[in-house]
Amino acid sequence: SAGMRMRLAFATTIFVDPRLLVIDEVLAVGDFRFRQKCLERVRALRANSAFVFASHSMNDIARFCDRVLVLEKGRVATIDSPDAAIKAYLDKQGRSPASPVKPTKPAPPRSGEVARLDRYEPEPFANDAVVHDLEFEINGAAPATLSLAHGEGIRIRAAARIARACRRLSFGVTILTRDGGGVFGAASDSQGQSLAIEGPQSVEALVEIPNLLLNPGEYRLYFNIRDGLELLLRKELAPFTIRRPEYNTWGVLTIPHQWTVSKADL
Repeated sequence: SAGMRMRLAFATTIFVDPRLLVIDEVLAVGDFRFRQKCLERVRALRANSAFVFASHSMNDIARFCDRVLVLEKGRVATIDSPDAAIKAYLDKQGRSPASPVKPTKPAPPRSGEVARLDRYEPEPFANDAVVHDLEFEINGAAPATLSLAHGEGIRIRAAARIARACRRLSFGVTILTRDGGGVFGAASDSQGQSLAIEGPQSVEALVEIPNLLLNPGEYRLYFNIRDGLELLLRKELAPFTIRRPEYNTWGVLTIPHQWTVSKADL
């Protein structure tokens, strides 16, 4: 299989110190832990070797490359910095004609059935060689089981010491239902909040969710740290419960809304 061939290639590169390394979509196959090993090894090789990296993954290209060449129909279309070349590539993709995709209509839930959320079971992960001295606070206290009112806010502070240089260090949070249904996820770099560090450095991140609009139930909270695409940490912080309000609720969350009701002459 392609996955087994990539594992063999990876096992080979561990024991060589190439002057030039050609990588062709190697990070597109394999399971989570295999991809993390590949990312870590590529980062190490990059410090001492030249490499040519062929990929359709913009995240991987931004993470590893200093110069980017965009090919179009076998001809050079652009040679530029990663940001400029990625923009040019995406612009061309946006202008390319594409066959229309006929939307499919999902089957409605049967009577009495609530549409199910996508299930996700995050695998805890820690690169202990890189992430040290972790500290977390939730609403000003050490992580512990929380009981929150509907609409109450949550404030998460994380601190750590990162032991090596990182080009794009970012942080993220994920909220799941008790049985793994995906509810919410956000990353700091989606708001332009990431760090470039040149060596060992203490870092801190703060995320505030002013109003948790989740309906009553039990939820799980995860925190992660990434360097570009490379995951450095994924940790479950604490379960929490949303208490039942005085009014009835349905579903996973209550979206802000306003009713106006009045008598009318018919």
